[in-house]
Amino acid sequence: MIEEEISEWSKLPIALQNQFFDYAEKLSKECAEKIKKQLNKIKSLSKTLKFKNIIGDFPSDFKVACVDGSFLPTSERMGVRASVFTAGYMIFEGIKRYDENYMSNFYVENQIGDPQLSRVIVGLLCTELERKAALECLKKEDVDLILIDGSFYGFRGQVEHVIQEGVMIGERSGQELVKSIRDKTTELVKSRKCIAIMKRVRLASIDGWLLRNYGKEKCVNQNDKIILSILMNPGTIFSYDAIFGENCTWLDCIHYSRFKRLHDRYEAAGKEISLEELFKKAISLVRSAFKKSLKCKPADLPEIKRFFIKCCAAPPFCFEVLKGSNIEQISSYFLGVYNPATGLPFPLDLIDENVSLPDGFVREFLNEVEARLLRNGLVDENALVNWFLSVNPQKEE
Repeated sequence: MIEEEISEWSKLPIALQNQFFDYAEKLSKECAEKIKKQLNKIKSLSKTLKFKNIIGDFPSDFKVACVDGSFLPTSERMGVRASVFTAGYMIFEGIKRYDENYMSNFYVENQIGDPQLSRVIVGLLCTELERKAALECLKKEDVDLILIDGSFYGFRGQVEHVIQEGVMIGERSGQELVKSIRDKTTELVKSRKCIAIMKRVRLASIDGWLLRNYGKEKCVNQNDKIILSILMNPGTIFSYDAIFGENCTWLDCIHYSRFKRLHDRYEAAGKEISLEELFKKAISLVRSAFKKSLKCKPADLPEIKRFFIKCCAAPPFCFEVLKGSNIEQISSYFLGVYNPATGLPFPLDLIDENVSLPDGFVREFLNEVEARLLRNGLVDENALVNWFLSVNPQKEE
């Protein structure tokens, strides 16, 4: 018997369904006007932003490791809060897979305090496990390249509350965990073999550059990825050198994006400040944020370059490499192994699929723990039932 799929919409009361139909109609009209204006502005940048065609082929015996990880939100019970996380890698020679490895762990604490902090901790533990997997590929496998998922130091945006005094993860402090990830990441970057693939890029670096050089009328008010998705042709690459200059690094992308956000905030508040003063303030804020989150100056980290590459009709993706890396070789590899559905290297899609944890797995994991405790008879049954009851009796968490 074939089960008919029921839409989420139809699960709502009729009155709410109708309200959301009206909202959808209203929002579609608002979006149409906004999209038309932004498209015209983006297309006007076609002569300002320059792209290069990808040339060259990668060797058929090119050995590449792809690393990824996954974690789930914590599951809450009356006496325990827990989650699980995984990491793994696949190694390819050309387009043939010949080795893979997986690792996992769990996180558990008393059901006390902010669950959002627990979620951040699990995410950082997962990032650390990914870095360990990547270093294993670097030291034990003779690979030419290592692809990791996400910006090299992208985890820094999550650490604000973890690095506060008194936060402990097992026997380590939150600061020690962050330092461990930072140092492992730096080792990977300096190897010159590691490439960070960024699927979700929300920076508005291009808009910040337009604001500083041409004024706010030229700004698109969109992130870099959507601007480049519209302007780039398949088989092309974009370097931020084209607008920031040859000596630019990934920090320039962050500076210009923060500059644009500051400008919008000041303008909304009716405050006046010169663009150059605002740009200096943006750089100062970024420097302070790095010192606070990573306990180092931005200049203490390796010099990293950012690029966007568009391999096919799918949207382009951003990647980071150590300054001076062989971009022609890297881009030709991407062009030779892309997945037409995502535009990403297909080996990265494969490892992503293999390490991804299914929704509800943490709940089943805790059920298994509870079942083993009952079977072994190590704890009073009544106490155990209360310990593993759902916090919210209306739904399992």
